[in-house]
Amino acid sequence: MSDQNQKNTSRPNTVFAIPSSRQGINAVHVNAAREMVRLHTAGRNPPSRQPQPQQQPQPPSLSTSSTFPKVSIPLHHDETECKNPQCMHCGQIIIPSPQSSFPIQDKPSISVNDWSVYTAKRPILNSVELDGLAESKRFEFPLPEMIFGNNFVRVVHKDGGMIEFNALNALDSLDCESQLKVSYHEEWLKSRKSKERQKRVDSNGGTSKSRDLSEFMNDDDLKPYDWTYSTNYRGSVSKFDTPKSADKEIPIEKLTRPDPILFFDESILFEDELADNGISLLSYKIRVMPTCLLLLCRFFLRIDNVIFRIRDTRLFIDFETNELIREYKVQEDSYNNVLTKTHSKDPKKLLRDPNWHVFHYASMAHNNHFFFEQLTNAEDAALTKPSRFLMEKLMHQDVLDVHQLREKMLNLAENSYGQGWIFLVETSDKKLKFLNCMNDGTPYTYLKSHLLDLNGGINESNYQFLETMKQKALNDEKDYNLPILAINYWDYMYINDYGVTGKSEYLSKLWDHINWNVVNKRLFQL
Repeated sequence: MSDQNQKNTSRPNTVFAIPSSRQGINAVHVNAAREMVRLHTAGRNPPSRQPQPQQQPQPPSLSTSSTFPKVSIPLHHDETECKNPQCMHCGQIIIPSPQSSFPIQDKPSISVNDWSVYTAKRPILNSVELDGLAESKRFEFPLPEMIFGNNFVRVVHKDGGMIEFNALNALDSLDCESQLKVSYHEEWLKSRKSKERQKRVDSNGGTSKSRDLSEFMNDDDLKPYDWTYSTNYRGSVSKFDTPKSADKEIPIEKLTRPDPILFFDESILFEDELADNGISLLSYKIRVMPTCLLLLCRFFLRIDNVIFRIRDTRLFIDFETNELIREYKVQEDSYNNVLTKTHSKDPKKLLRDPNWHVFHYASMAHNNHFFFEQLTNAEDAALTKPSRFLMEKLMHQDVLDVHQLREKMLNLAENSYGQGWIFLVETSDKKLKFLNCMNDGTPYTYLKSHLLDLNGGINESNYQFLETMKQKALNDEKDYNLPILAINYWDYMYINDYGVTGKSEYLSKLWDHINWNVVNKRLFQL
């Protein structure tokens, strides 16, 4: 029996091929990339809860009291069903959808009371779609370089009223001609005419000698048009019985309340760089709160050395009263007048400054190094504690123990919008202070700390902060800080491990890994 087992387990002498010396992609790297994509996709889903056996599955909706508006994903989509998941905790629509494929073909939507919002975000029009527009002869002028003709935002009332913003309808509202001209306007216009003539020649037989091409050689064959694409678009309205309060102003106090944002989306409708003479851009942004909706459709124009122009259409809807307010505002000024109101009359100066250009990367690299330097495993961190000297200085900030310090810093990070850092710093007068540095702000100097947060709206304190910053910018920097402890609340720190809504769980576990020996030494650094 033993001899038979040895015969069965013996392996034949096989000659294996020697691998090639050429280096390819390591399979480990490929698997790691796939795993990262999977974690990133899964992290966008809200944390799932196991349902009780006796409970019946419910459609995604926000459970609220009787006074809270009814929030849900529309069950009957006008084109295709919305596949964007809805957070079971706050009702927010998650964009982009984890099921989206490249290119992104999201069609997120939401319903609040009697109103539904639909949006679509697709790539720019391809050659086939552009040829179809040319054959339809809808536009008798050269179109913008980039048209997102399939993008739209649509607000629908249950009675059938609708207002929509899209690129093609916006281009229908252009004026016949623009009086704005650049330095080589004539040469640029002739090049556009040549392209138009060539298209007509190609569509009528190319270089056929039997064809009289004189009609295509006329310099006036291209009709005058607004080459800046300055649209007067205020939206496409149909079947609206809801009264439009033209004399009323949008209630700013209702928009600045800290209400949760259930739905947010933004997209570009068209864009043109005006032959490198500036930019012409039409875009929209929309945010939906439990009690109201605000939509902004903005046209922005910049012609170098000529003009700045902004045309805004704002749409406000009150879900409680069904009141609709549409506001149209035009702002424009000469290029030179706008520059005189800036700190520097040379707007490209910062782009030529290597120190400013690399600030973002240098600051983020330093902040991350400073943050990870103070971390260790939980077992070693439990053996360390803040020094007595540090705790005595914290008492002046009404922080009496480590637990209060933990609550103070983690609450600051938890209640902060966007991305950033919470720093405990020692000021130039040897006092401790907490700083909330937004994005890539650094705690060392006042003007680079990025302390102003505009995510919650602009109020009087924001204006006072800007005025203080302006006065300090005119003088030499005197406020130097020494960072001691840092909390990183950028989403890349927790989204892969805890998901989109895992910020609180990440922060609570982060505190258990702080090495206080490193923090104590920082207090005595020069």
